[in-house]
Order: sequence, then structure tokens, then C-alpha cells
Amino acid sequence: KAEQPANANDAKDDKKDKDGKGGEAKKEEKKDDDKDAVVKDDEDDSFALLLDHEYTMNSIINLGSGAFKGIDRARFHALEEANALVAPEKKLRFFIAQLVHDVRYYNDGGGFNKKEGHRESITWYSLTGEELGKVRGITEKLNLLNPGHEAFEELWWRYGIRTKEGGYTGNAGSTEITTYARYAIVAWRMADHVEKALRFMPIDVAADAMHGHKPVDGAALRTLFGHATTRRKAENGDRESWEDRYTLSRKFREVVCDLLVDAGDPSVVSLFFEDYCGTLGYMEGNEALVPSITKILRAYDWDQIGDAVSKKLSDSVDEGGLPTLELILRIAVGLDSGAAQKALYDMADKQTATIKDEELFVSSYIGLLWKVAIDCADKTLFDTMANRLKNADPSLLGPSIQYLSQYESSADEKDEKAAVVVSVVPKRVQWLKDQIEVLEKPFSWEMREAEFPNNAEIQSFLQGPEESMETKEAKKFDNLQEAGKYAAKWMNEKQTKCSFEMEAHEKEGEAFVTITKTRDWFLKQQSDLVLYRKELRRLVDRYDNSCGDPVGKTLPNDRNGALSGGYDWARWRRMGSTPHFAIRYKYLVYNANGQSP
Repeated sequence: KAEQPANANDAKDDKKDKDGKGGEAKKEEKKDDDKDAVVKDDEDDSFALLLDHEYTMNSIINLGSGAFKGIDRARFHALEEANALVAPEKKLRFFIAQLVHDVRYYNDGGGFNKKEGHRESITWYSLTGEELGKVRGITEKLNLLNPGHEAFEELWWRYGIRTKEGGYTGNAGSTEITTYARYAIVAWRMADHVEKALRFMPIDVAADAMHGHKPVDGAALRTLFGHATTRRKAENGDRESWEDRYTLSRKFREVVCDLLVDAGDPSVVSLFFEDYCGTLGYMEGNEALVPSITKILRAYDWDQIGDAVSKKLSDSVDEGGLPTLELILRIAVGLDSGAAQKALYDMADKQTATIKDEELFVSSYIGLLWKVAIDCADKTLFDTMANRLKNADPSLLGPSIQYLSQYESSADEKDEKAAVVVSVVPKRVQWLKDQIEVLEKPFSWEMREAEFPNNAEIQSFLQGPEESMETKEAKKFDNLQEAGKYAAKWMNEKQTKCSFEMEAHEKEGEAFVTITKTRDWFLKQQSDLVLYRKELRRLVDRYDNSCGDPVGKTLPNDRNGALSGGYDWARWRRMGSTPHFAIRYKYLVYNANGQSP
């Protein structure tokens, strides 16, 4: 071992700077740099061995240690062979690390360079090339091996890249940066991996290392949280103002949640949710936390951790994860009846009240919400949902009817909750009939429900029979470029109940946009038509007696029953027979099962 810097502060490249400094000035600067060097002898078996050859990030990621060449390969194989012979308690764990050191200078334009500071980072890789993460602002020291007995400058000067940042403004100078980067093999005893990972590696890697020794107690987790706080502060202190702030990773949260289950310390659970968990609602990847959070709520009393957990479950951030309500529901259904489940049911009730019908009743979790409402001993949530369902627009009822029909088929005849679906089916059936009647009409360019905000003339065109229009009167443009931007904007916007294309043109010095309708909206409606027919037949078959005469006696476009011949479909089903005939109507053939090929 030799005490040498794992990251170069400045080296022979610095001597080449045209700063007018003599050798003595360089020596003094060198002494200052050595004080800053990120290196020390730890009196343990850990070390960092700089690789002699240069490597690219892609070669390390794709090949791992297989990318090593020449002397680097020979040295690494020697280390592996030696490691295979030592006692288990002394075996080493190897990593590949890229050590980077930036030296920033201020040049006043008069030949004088003033050093402004250093920035250091380590990017970690497994031996197979898996990228484990990057650490910035680290102040811990690595033990550097120097088998070639090279001087400090010789270790680094060939690896420096000079970049220039900023320029001269008046009397102001410019900022120059020299970046030194080398790959190294880093190793320490397997038994020391948790402690070393906490000091040198990304915090989620340290958490994962701790996970390999589970169960861990509250004290160990507090140590982890302390390092997380230090790392968060160091990372953000090392960032420029325009860079994103450092936050704890999703993997860190997942691993810690799993560790908390068996920690047996409710105070450390509360500490995690308060300071290290982050906002859970809509958080990217929050679905992965559901099993662990459920286990945590099973393992601890709600009175001890409830305040911290409920606060994070209620908050939300726009990252595309599970909605807050769905997250609460998924956790709640995994619990046994008790204080935690009741509290989550109450939270679900409050969350439901904040969501509009148009979003709630067509959400991916509406079935789960009905399950919770039905299973909950307290009828408050169910009554709230039932009242909203009865008053909701019939276009929104499909998913709820589908779920409640399954429940109703297996429920007791005296179950009042099962009767809710019967009360809303007639309204849905009538809506389906109305939609089918409209959609069965021949193709037309009329898109009667089309919406185009802030321009009544364009909206009127979309709703009318014309196929295309020019916006010469509807919208004025100063030039072709402005017209092109307008067309591009609306081609990227959501087209509401219509479909069209826009293209910018210029004629005789006048810029305008041509709007041409497409068949996309009509084709989508035809897909809806198929689904509506299937749903209508399903409801007719199931609820014909429950829903009144209009449901079971006639087919779509057969208001007076002429096409169905007055047949009582329910009677045929009760007799176990099928009438052998088909009715041809327009483009469709209905058979006795309501199918239309």
C-alpha cells in the first residue's frame, strides 16, 4: 500500500498550464492538492487498484471485468486466484469503479489561473458490468495500491481532459475545468461490505447490503438513515443550480420497507415514513411498496405508526404511479379487520369524495372500490357509492354494473347491497339502445359532438357535413411559420369526439391552415358499436324480467317489437330451447343468442 490520491487533484497536465507559475509555485500548489486527495490508509484489507489501460463506459457495462486488457487482466486474475485461497472470513468482494475528479480554475485573462475548487465522484459497477450508481460529494478516503511506485503526477496526468466553461465578459475572466478519470478495481472483505457500502457506495446499494443480513434492528436502520441524510446533503451540495435535486431512490424505499417489517421498532417505522419515504400517492413504482407496507401494518399497532403512514398515503405527486385511492384500497384489502383497516377504509371514503364521477366510475380500480365498499362492515362507503351510482350519467355505469352483476349472482336473495345493480340497469340499457341507434347510421362526415375550444367556426365545420375547410376567415396568421406551429399544436392535442388533420399553406402571400376530416373517429365508433351490442345483449339476457318491458322484448332498432316477432325470449330460455331462426336487418344478422357476425 502507498498513500496516494484515488482522485487526481491536479497533475502533470497542470504543469502544462500557461499560467506563468514556476516550479516552486507548482510544488506549493501540489502540497495543497495532496491535502485534498481522497485517499487514506484504513488499516484494513480494502484497496483500490487503478487500471493501467483506458476503458469506455460501454465496454465496462457490456463486458464487466472481461473488458480488462494486458497488465490489468493479469493483475485482476492474480487477485482472484489469491482470493480463492484465503480463509472465508478474509475473502474479498470486488467492484469496478470509475474515479472522477474535476479541478476548476478561474483565468483572469492576464495569464494567472486561480484554483476555485474540486468536485469528486465515483461510479460503481459490478464485475459483470451492472451499473450500481454514482456517488458525488464524497469525502471518505480509499486505500490506493501503487504497484508501479509511480509519482502522484504520473498516476493522473495522462488521464486529464481540459474543458472550457464560460468566456470573457468585459473585465471578467473565464472558468476552465480539468477532468481526471480512471477506472479502478476496488475490494474489501465480504464481512465489511455493509460498513464499506455505507461509506462509499450509493445509499440504495448500502440498504441492499443490509438486506442480505436481515432481520436488522432499529439501531441498524437508524444508522442507515443517518448515512442517507449525510449522502443527500452531500449530493445536493455538489450539484449546480440547474441540476435536479438528489432524492432517495425507489429501490431504497422498497428495501427499507421490507427491513422494517421485522425490525420491531415502531419509532423507526414512523421515522422512515416521516423523513425518508417520500410522497406515496401517484409516486412512480409505488405498486411495489404495497406488499411491504401491508406487512408493516400487520406487524405494528396502528396507534403507534398510523399518523406517519396515513400522512404519506394521503399526499400525492404527479409521477404516474398508482392513484392515491387505489394505493389505499390495495393495502386495505390485504389487512385483517382491525384499527388499521378501518382507518384505511375511512381514508378511502374521504378520497372518494374528492374524485369526480367521470374519473371514478371509469377508473381501473372501480371494481376494487366496490369490493371494499361491500366488504366493509360500516355501510357508509357503500351507501355513498350507491347514491352516486344511481345519479351518475348512464355512460359511466358499465364497469360498475359488470362488477356488481358478478357479486349479485352469488349474493343471498335478501342482500340489500345486491339490489343496487338492478336499480341502475334500465338506465344503462336505454342509453345503450340510444347509442346503438345513432352509431348504426350510414357513414357521414358530420361529427355532431365534436369540440374545438376557442373557435366556434372550426367547431361548426367539424360538426357539419363538409370534408375539409381553409381557415382564411376562421383564423388569421402573420406568416407560414406561425400557421405551421398552429397546425402542429393541434395535431398533438387530444381531439375530442372528432378526427382531423391540419396542414399549413401559403397562397398569394396569405398564410392559412387546411383542416381535413379523417375516418378515424367513425372507425372508433364502429368498435364501440360492437361492444355496446355485446353489453346490451348480456344485460337483456340477465335482467329482462327485472328491468321492465323495454329490455327483454325487443332488439335494437325494433321499438315496436316487429323484428323480434313478439317472442318472449325469457320464456324460451326457461323452456331450455332455442328458437331456430335469424332476422336480417340492415348489415347485421341477429340469431337467438343475440350474436351478430
